[in-house]
Formats: sequence, structure tokens, C-alpha cells
Amino acid sequence: MTNQKNFVIGQLLCAALVVLEGCSEKRQDPSAETPGAQAAITNRLGVGPDVRNNLGITFETATRGRLGTWRKIPGQLEVPETRRWVLRAPAGGRLAAAAARWQRVEKGQEVARLVSADLRESQRALALAQANHARAEQELATARTRHAQSDERVVEALGVEAAGRRRLEEIQGHADAGNALLVKEMLELRRAIAESGRVSLEIAILRDGLASNVAARSIELDQARLAIAEELLRLSVLTGVDVEELAKESDATLAAHELDTVVLAAPSAGVVVELSAAPGERVEAGSVILQVWDPSELRFRGHIPESDLGELSAGNRVRIEFPSQRLAPIDTSLNAIPPVADAVTRMVQVEATVPNDGQVLAHGISAIAQVLVRESANEEILIPIRCVVFDGLEAIVFRRDPADENVVIRTPVELGERAMQRVEVLAGVLEGDAVVADGLQQLKQTGLGKPPEGGHFHADGTFHSEHK
Repeated sequence: MTNQKNFVIGQLLCAALVVLEGCSEKRQDPSAETPGAQAAITNRLGVGPDVRNNLGITFETATRGRLGTWRKIPGQLEVPETRRWVLRAPAGGRLAAAAARWQRVEKGQEVARLVSADLRESQRALALAQANHARAEQELATARTRHAQSDERVVEALGVEAAGRRRLEEIQGHADAGNALLVKEMLELRRAIAESGRVSLEIAILRDGLASNVAARSIELDQARLAIAEELLRLSVLTGVDVEELAKESDATLAAHELDTVVLAAPSAGVVVELSAAPGERVEAGSVILQVWDPSELRFRGHIPESDLGELSAGNRVRIEFPSQRLAPIDTSLNAIPPVADAVTRMVQVEATVPNDGQVLAHGISAIAQVLVRESANEEILIPIRCVVFDGLEAIVFRRDPADENVVIRTPVELGERAMQRVEVLAGVLEGDAVVADGLQQLKQTGLGKPPEGGHFHADGTFHSEHK
């Protein structure tokens, strides 16, 4: 049916073109109305607006470039593991609220709320740690004060002992052995020196004990600080509030007591793709509540046989194509190829990063990756393969006349290599020429523009018969 329709269209177009040409010749040259006169042979066909609309004629522009050899790899798009987040219950409790499945969320937005007794326990532990810290600080301050006082007493006792020794030396150097008063003073000085030595020794021993007490209190204070840090971290995990925010409060315990539920926030902007528990359910610590995926960047993943590894390398140009014509192809590059093959299938996975800022693409849709493995050495004229039609063994295109957009020229061409629905044109078309794409078969079926046997066309479209 289609061939018959095309044949009828061709016959009608041929008749219309002949009639138009005949009418034009009659208007331009009345002498041409002689019986038996024939229309001039030409390779040019008139394709005015009406003809283009009726036949659905469209044009493609010839470009210059290198024709690449592309490897087709089927696969699918996936959200990479680095953009998938699994939110688990930090403590056992009852799920009070949760975001709906497929709901879009922003980073930091609340996605679930959990009522848990562990929160109160953590608050009590933090309060106890803070109380221990305050007690340790007080005890350390007292120990340091007593240690400082012992230092002063040791210095005082040593001063008394030194003064007594100096006085004793003075008396011994100038005193008369028969002077009873001096002898009595010397005895008293010796007793005072001995007592000062004994007191100094006792105070020194006490000071050493106080120094040990200061060291012990310092250790207790450090342990209290660590306990507070651990409880703040635990409370931060439970509530989602940063440790820094909790530590900023002048009284972190009071601030913590204002928290009555555990809030889970989205770690990134994305979509809630999985909901493992419903509001009102009891959940255990560590159990999955929901998953948030960020589809703003996807991965194309496909597989190739291990024998084809030598063809591909990281950085190769990739064009991702989709079954839907509404999804435009995406140009990207090949990621590093993992050095691991499947032990059963002997296939190797290949990946390419696919931007998805508008989030039009979905996880799991099929796609084809066209990977450029090599390019031709020289640049040639390139046109889509669908712009070429064969008349027998001759490849032809219908090239738009640069001087008249309502005329196309039937042009034989010499073709080169083909790839990715494009073909090299070695002769017949120049860069920037417009060639017919849609409507090509209908123009060919008219038979117009084809030179009769035994002749050829000149550049201006006139026919020249070959003389024998």
C-alpha cells in the first residue's frame, strides 16, 4: 500500500512539474508552442512551499568533521551508591511521624520523628556527667589551694630554721663559754632549729600528698570532661542537633531537657524512595526507617565482554541515548573501568556519569551508550545516512540550490565510511550545503533530474549529450 501511494504521489508530482514547466515556457517564449516541442532536460526540480508541505520535505546541513567508530553498549541509569542514604533509628522507640514515599525533601528537612525513652536516659547521663564535672572542678580548686598553703608553710619553716642557724653561728663566734645567758640562748636556738627541721619535714611530706591529690583531681576533671563529650555526642546522634550547638548552651542539661523526641533530618536534597515503618509502629535501635536518594546525578551502567576491554578506556567520549524520542541524547565521558570481571558471565561493568539537574531521568530506565573508540584521520563532509538514496548503483542526494531555495539539484555523490547514522561524502556536496532528508524517496520516484543515457549535466543544470 505504501509503495502504491508513493508511486501515485510521484506520478502526480511529475505531471505537475511538467505542466508548470510547459506553462512557464509558453509564457516566456511564445515561439516554443510549436508542435512536438519538448521541455528542456535539467537536473533541477522545483520544490516551492506547496510542494515542500505536501511531501513533508525537510533539509539537513552538511558539516565537516571526523567520522568516529562507536561501540554500542546497552544498559540502564542508576542512582549511585554515594547518593543513597539509609536512615536508621538511633534508639528504640515509637515512630511518631515520617515523610511520605516519593516526597521530595531538602537537606536538613525533617523526615521522621521518634519518641524514645533513650532520649531521657541520655539527658540524665549528661546531667550526671556535668554534675561530676562541677564536683571535680571544686575538688581540684580546693586541692590546689591547700597545696599552695603547704608551700607557704614550708617556706616559712625553712626561713625560721635558717634564721636560727645564723643567730647560732653569731653567738658561737663571739660568746664567752662562761656566760650562762649565752649558753642558754644557744641551747634554745638548737631546740628551735631542730623543731623547725621537724616541722619542715612534716610540711614537705604533707605537700607531696597534696600534690598527688591535685594530680588525682586533675585526672578526675579530665574524665568528667570526656564523659560530657561522650554524652553530648550520644545526645547529638539521638536528636540530630550538632554537638557544637549543644555545647554552646550555658546550661546544656537544661537545653537537652527541652528535647522530647528524636528528629531524623534528610542528609541531602532528594526523594524518599523507601519507607520501612509507618507512624505508630515500634522500631528497634538500628532498624531502617526510610531511604533518601538524590537523583540529580545518575550513572549509566552497562557490561561488555572481557575480550573487548582493549577497545575502551577512561575518558572516552560517550553519548547516552534513550528509547523515548522526547529525551535528548546526553554527551559525557567514560569513567574508570573497574579491574573486576564477573566470574560467571566474564562481563565487565562500564560506567558514565549522567547529569540530571532537572531530574527528568529516572532510576532504572534503559539507555544505550554510544562510546567513541576511534576517529577517522582526516576531516570529511558528513551528512545523515537518511539523506542518501540509491538509484540502482548510483548514490544520489537532492541538494538545495544556493541561489534559489525553491529548487533542489539531483546530485550524484561518492560515499566513504559510515557510522552513527552518518556517512562521509567524498564528492558532490560541500560544507554548509542543505540536502533533502524527509521526502527524499518521493523526489526520487518522480524520475525528474535523472540524465538520459549518453549525456551528463553541466554545473548550471543544462544537459549535454555525448557525441559518438
